Amino acid sequence: MLERFQEKYDNLHPVRIDINPFALFDLVDEVYVATSGMGFEALMAGKAVRCYGAPFYSGWGLTTDIIPTPRRNHQSSIEDVFYRAYIQSSVYYNPDLASRVELEDFIDYIENARAAAFRSKETSR
Repeated sequence: MLERFQEKYDNLHPVRIDINPFALFDLVDEVYVATSGMGFEALMAGKAVRCYGAPFYSGWGLTTDIIPTPRRNHQSSIEDVFYRAYIQSSVYYNPDLASRVELEDFIDYIENARAAAFRSKETSR
């Protein structure tokens, strides 16, 4: 599928490296996605997003949609979509506590685990 689009558009450049998406958002005005979560990140960064699939954030008036989503028949704010996806519909688990936790507690777990991994990496040098 990608090759078909690249034949048609000479300015299509897939990103195949591990990079923070926000570093890329500074370089573009609009983000094109099929169903990627990067489209939602682009919306949160204030970028225009064109969806060629039907990800959870399309059809709410936030994106330009190629695929119709008739069941999504009202406007939603980005905050509402975030809440439904990351708070209302998600379950977070802290393996250190072996229990479910709130999003904020899970973010703390990730921050602490990353800090410990970086410390470990630095001491092994």
